[in-house]
Amino acid sequence: MKTHHTIALALTAPWVVLLGYDFGHRVATGDGTWVTDSDLIDNTVLSFLGTWAIGIMFASLAWVVHKEREHFAGAPKAARWARRPLLVSLIALTLGFCLVSSAQVALSVDSGFFYDASGLVAFLAISALSLSALTVGLASARSMALGYGGRILALVLPTVVLGIVTALLADFPASPVFGTFVTLIGLATLGMGAERPTTGRVDPSALQVNGQ
Repeated sequence: MKTHHTIALALTAPWVVLLGYDFGHRVATGDGTWVTDSDLIDNTVLSFLGTWAIGIMFASLAWVVHKEREHFAGAPKAARWARRPLLVSLIALTLGFCLVSSAQVALSVDSGFFYDASGLVAFLAISALSLSALTVGLASARSMALGYGGRILALVLPTVVLGIVTALLADFPASPVFGTFVTLIGLATLGMGAERPTTGRVDPSALQVNGQ
């Protein structure tokens, strides 16, 4: 396990546990918790620190995607193409949480044009992240070019379906928690246990993504 994997897993694991807690609480009571509803946090300092913690988590995942560019270069074509929007969306979410959201918390901004616009940008970034992670996963379903992470991301779609079915059977609103679990863990472990790229499969242009 490389340094970037260790740091990404250390920063991601607590949020996976907290999301599990939030999901369990929703099932038991029908209500969410402060984990997914920041309005339930009364302390501005805690809200600010939580926002930064999420941003730093996304930064660690962006670091993994950046550092594993060589393995992406040897991955299936769809995964190589998905790397750019994946990295851009992670960087956008990092900046969004660490700068924009934290500023809104500090200034108590909870309405208005800027608030709505930043929410739209965040939605687009999360959508790009979800779609690109799913693409990497589907492309890596039969390949170990991206290691365990690629195989884990291949489970995003089945787990989302599982979440919807579970919600229907349990009669409560569908939750993205299962898909989020898989996405976070998959991104944090991209490249772990990966095959060495063979010369014939490596696309040199993939190594130049983002100036590499």
